[in-house]
Amino acid sequence: MAVFQAAQYQELLAQGVDPRVLAVVLGEFFDRSHLLAIQHAQRSWRSTLSRFNRHIRPTLGERALGSITLAELQRFIDGLAAAGYAAATINRIIALLKVIFKRACQHGVLQVNPTLGLSLFQERNHRGRILREDEYPAFFDALGDAPPLVRALVYLLLVTGMRLSEALSARWEDVDFARNLLRLPDTKNGRSRLVPLSPAAIGILAQLREHQRNAWLFPGRGDGHMTRPSRAFRRVLAQAGIDGLWIHDLRRTFATLAAQQRSLSDVSRLLGHSSVQVTERYIVTADARLAATAAVVGDVFASYLPPGPGEEGRDGLA
Repeated sequence: MAVFQAAQYQELLAQGVDPRVLAVVLGEFFDRSHLLAIQHAQRSWRSTLSRFNRHIRPTLGERALGSITLAELQRFIDGLAAAGYAAATINRIIALLKVIFKRACQHGVLQVNPTLGLSLFQERNHRGRILREDEYPAFFDALGDAPPLVRALVYLLLVTGMRLSEALSARWEDVDFARNLLRLPDTKNGRSRLVPLSPAAIGILAQLREHQRNAWLFPGRGDGHMTRPSRAFRRVLAQAGIDGLWIHDLRRTFATLAAQQRSLSDVSRLLGHSSVQVTERYIVTADARLAATAAVVGDVFASYLPPGPGEEGRDGLA
C-alpha cells in the first residue's frame, strides 16, 4: 500500500499537484479555518454557516479541495439554477465559494483557485410586493391563530418597519419607554439607530412583557432569541389564501404607507437606509394613488380644457 501511495504521489507531483491538498476536504477547511475567522469578524456568520450547511456541504463538503474543478463547480451552480433558486441566492453561494477557496489559496492549501472562473447571475432586485389593503381582513384573521410571539412580531414589523433580524435581536435594555424609542446598536449597515415607537408599537411591547423570559424582546429557547418564524408565517399565508408575500415585504408595506404621509427623506431615516435611493426601491405606489394624483393635476386645468362629448365649451366646440 505504501508503495502504491508513493507512486500516486509521484504521479500527482508530475502533474503539478501537491498531494497534501488531497488530504484537506472542503467541509473540514470551512469548519476549522473559514468559520473560525468570520465568527470574530462578521455579524452574519450564522447566516454563512447556514448557507454552507444547506447548499454546499451536502454536495461538496466531503470533497478534497484540490480535486474540485471549475467544471464541477459550474455544474453545481447550474443545478441550483435548474432547481429554481433565485439569482440572488445563487450569487450568495458563489460569493461564499469564492471567499472560501481564496482563503485556501492564501493559507497555501491550494495553488489554483477554481472559483475565479465562476460568473455571477444577473439579479432583478426590485420587488413590488406589499400586503395589500384588500388582503388585510384575511391576513389579520389568520394571524390571530398564530402563536402569540409570532403574532406580536408581525405586528411590530408592520408598525415600525424594522428588519426581521433587527426585531429578533432587540433587547429590553434598549427600549426607552420614557422617550418611546428602541435603540438598535448593531444594524445591517453597521451603524446604530433609533426606532420611534408609536402608541401601537408600545402596546405590542406591553403584550410582549407577558412573555418576557430573558433579555430579548422575542425570547427563544434557553438564553437566546426566537429564530426566524418561516413555517409559522407560511401557515398564516396559507390560511389567509395569500400568495407571494415574504416577511421582508412587511417592511416594504410600512415604507409604502409611510411615504404617503411623510417625505422620502423621513421614511429613509425611519428605515435606517444609507440613502434615499435605497428607500425609493422600497416604495410601491398603488394604481389608485397614481390615478388620484393625476386627477389632482387634471382638476387644475379642467376649466381650460375642451369639454367632453355632448358638452359645449367656451369656444363652442363639442
